[in-house]
Amino acid sequence: GVLGLNVAPARPSAEGVRDFTEPAARTAAAAVQSCALTLPAEFARAPLESSFISTGVAAQPGVPPVVLLHSFDSSCLEFRRVMPLLAAAQIEAYALDILGWGFTQTEGCSVSVDAKRAHLHAFVQQQLDGRPVLLMGSSLGCATIVDYVAAHGDAVEAALLQDPQVLIDGAPPVPEFAQRAGV
Repeated sequence: GVLGLNVAPARPSAEGVRDFTEPAARTAAAAVQSCALTLPAEFARAPLESSFISTGVAAQPGVPPVVLLHSFDSSCLEFRRVMPLLAAAQIEAYALDILGWGFTQTEGCSVSVDAKRAHLHAFVQQQLDGRPVLLMGSSLGCATIVDYVAAHGDAVEAALLQDPQVLIDGAPPVPEFAQRAGV
C-alpha cells in the first residue's frame, strides 16, 4: 500500500550537519544531490525527490557507471570516504539512498521490496539513461541488488556484494510497517 510515514527531506538538514564531527561526513552531506524519479503509480503518487552523492565524473563510452547501495539503517553518507577515492580514480559513481532510508522522500509512497526495486530501476533508467550499471552494496544494499538483478539482469553489467544479507526462498511476506524498518 501507499503510506506517508518516515517523511525525509531530499538533503540533510543544516541543523543535522552542524552536529557532524567528521570532516568527511560534513563534505559528503554538502555534496548530497537529489533528482525527481517517477515510479509506477502503484508505488508512488508523484515523482519522488531521491537523494544521492556523485563523483561528478563524466560518463565514458563503454564504461558502466557504478551505483553504491548502503546497508541497513544508513544513507548515501555511508560512502563518504569511498566517493573521493572513486572521483580521484576518474570513476563515474553514485551512492544512492535506498527507498525508505537516508534523505530520499517517502511521503505518499510505498517502501516495499517491489518499490525499492522500482526506485533503483527508475534511477538507472531516468538518471543514468538506462546504461548498464555496476552495482556494489553492503548488507541491505546486497539484498536490494540480488532482487534487482533477478528482475532486471539486463540492466546490470556486474555486481559486487559486501557482507550480503539477503532473504531465502519461501520466506513469509513482510508487513509494510516492518519493510520500513528494513526487515
